[in-house]
Amino acid sequence: TGVRPGIVKVATGPHRMTDHERTIFEAAARAAAQTGAPVTTHTDEGTVGELQQEILTAGGVSPNRIIIGHSCGTTDTEYHVRIADRGSYLGFDRFGIGALMPDVERVRSLLRVVEAGHAERIVVSHDSVWCWQGQPFPAAAMDRLADLFDPTRFDREIVPLLAEHGAPPELVDTLVVDNPRRFFAGTA
Repeated sequence: TGVRPGIVKVATGPHRMTDHERTIFEAAARAAAQTGAPVTTHTDEGTVGELQQEILTAGGVSPNRIIIGHSCGTTDTEYHVRIADRGSYLGFDRFGIGALMPDVERVRSLLRVVEAGHAERIVVSHDSVWCWQGQPFPAAAMDRLADLFDPTRFDREIVPLLAEHGAPPELVDTLVVDNPRRFFAGTA
């Protein structure tokens, strides 16, 4: 058709990959390898990311074209470092969802990955959802969720929290400008 994906997204549930999920990952890897599109994943509780990375790279996706999403669902720095050592990005992308983990824990975990030498392998955001299964959220639900899903929340709340925990302004630039640019350009 001439239409190419901007990004491919795939997901697993917590703690294991089902046979069906593996089939989808293998297909996604083929599609990404053929089109050159990058891949982002969904993990639950920051688990299964290493297996996701293994299947995608075995299918021909360059590690630097993969974001292991929701990696901030765990504070396991060794897990983070193993993924980063293999060249993929860690999605610290659920800031604001305190029911899953407080932002301060996500910040501390992120800074441990930086201290381990992997600042260039982290991308950040907050997991904003404006529709569910193709349908808009009901207005009543959006009234309650609007602040959580506000796209300016990261700048308003998380950047100051990073600074409070010792992150220099250059690190913020790396996280929100340099790393996404490199990821989408496929340069490193």
